[in-house]
Amino acid sequence: MFKAKTIEEDLKSIPKVDGNKYHRTIYGLCGTPVKVDVYRVSDAFPTGSVPIDHAVKKMLCAGLRGHKDKLTDIDNAIESLQAARLLLIQKGEV
Repeated sequence: MFKAKTIEEDLKSIPKVDGNKYHRTIYGLCGTPVKVDVYRVSDAFPTGSVPIDHAVKKMLCAGLRGHKDKLTDIDNAIESLQAARLLLIQKGEV
């Protein structure tokens, strides 16, 4: 028989290759703590652009992921934003 899972059980079932480096506790407007990750932030603030989403992720975790320093993450975010800009120009959306 199918048993509905709780959100916590669902989160535990997701394989953690890189641990919880993208998980953060934030406080809602009502003061309730909520655990989120950068993907939920991107979902809440959609850009409609994969390169922009990539740059946002880089900036939110700049220097915190362990294998790149902050300056490298900033440089990578700039590259992603430049790619997004070029794509918009080439598609005639600006």
